[in-house]
Amino acid sequence: LGTLAMVVSLGLITGPILGGIMVSEWGWTSIFWVNVPVGLLGILIGWKAIQPDPVFTYNKPFDWAGSVLQFVVILLFIVFVEPPLISVSGADAFPIPRSLAAGLTAVFFALFLKIESTAAAPLFDLELMKIRTFWTANLASFLTFVSFSAVSVLMPFFLEEVLKFGTDRAGIMMTAIPLTVFVVAPFAGRFSDRFGARGITVIGALVGSLGMFAMAGLFGGGGITGGGQHYGVIFGLCSIGLATGLFQSPNNNAIMGVVPVGKLSVASALLATVRNLGLVTGTGLATAVFSWRIAATQDFVSAIHFTFGMSGAVAMLAMIASLGKKRNGTESPPASGTADGSQRDG
Repeated sequence: LGTLAMVVSLGLITGPILGGIMVSEWGWTSIFWVNVPVGLLGILIGWKAIQPDPVFTYNKPFDWAGSVLQFVVILLFIVFVEPPLISVSGADAFPIPRSLAAGLTAVFFALFLKIESTAAAPLFDLELMKIRTFWTANLASFLTFVSFSAVSVLMPFFLEEVLKFGTDRAGIMMTAIPLTVFVVAPFAGRFSDRFGARGITVIGALVGSLGMFAMAGLFGGGGITGGGQHYGVIFGLCSIGLATGLFQSPNNNAIMGVVPVGKLSVASALLATVRNLGLVTGTGLATAVFSWRIAATQDFVSAIHFTFGMSGAVAMLAMIASLGKKRNGTESPPASGTADGSQRDG
């Protein structure tokens, strides 16, 4: 998992640099065209390198009802986080009320849980929630991505609007995060195998929180500013990279290490869903908080400081959630089947 995070970071290092150069030279539409050769290359490598799966005999029906309801719940949740503007018959656009989106999300989520509790092969296996490390680590992952996404979405605007960087230079500066992950993640994975995930993930979330607070100026020094010295920005970005590298691989290891073998695919899918929900939620909250503060203060730097301070508090919550893991990986997965060891999957 540490090596996987390192490879992912290599892509994230390349993307901002290449994207910044392409936007500067050929305009913003060029960043979409680059996906064509990259996608074709990925198909070719996948076809050649990934071995075919064995033929499985699985006699349980696919959870179509759960799949549709999950789609509806996630869509409504995104609407709640960032209500879109709608217009009826050409009238002035207005946002969907958050209270309506929240109510509908709660109703459909309750229905989703009801369906999943009785499905023969549930998309969201509620038995996994009986494993303490599984749900606390997923919660910590969600909160971490909520927190760190504030940097991903707001820092490029700070670099270009406040520091007056060009798009290409801003892209290079943003690679400080994945470059740090590239270096740290393999070591974090190895330490997790040796010492357990709990302590490392707690340290990772704590580092991220302190980095956010430092950029917000809560430790003195004024935080990141529009001054001539950019060491604070580099330090802040590297601290988020260090936090991500320390947190992600051990946390994923903790999750997958307590899941029964027959449910690894379901658990992996849920892990990816939680990660993306965290990114969506963090992006929506960060932009909403930043927009509210800049409207009140008319000060870009003050608004970004406030937003990063709030994000640091969320990272502290992720640290607390990480403390819920079993110590040193002592919570072993059941032999097979469901979380209680039964043979539900055969």
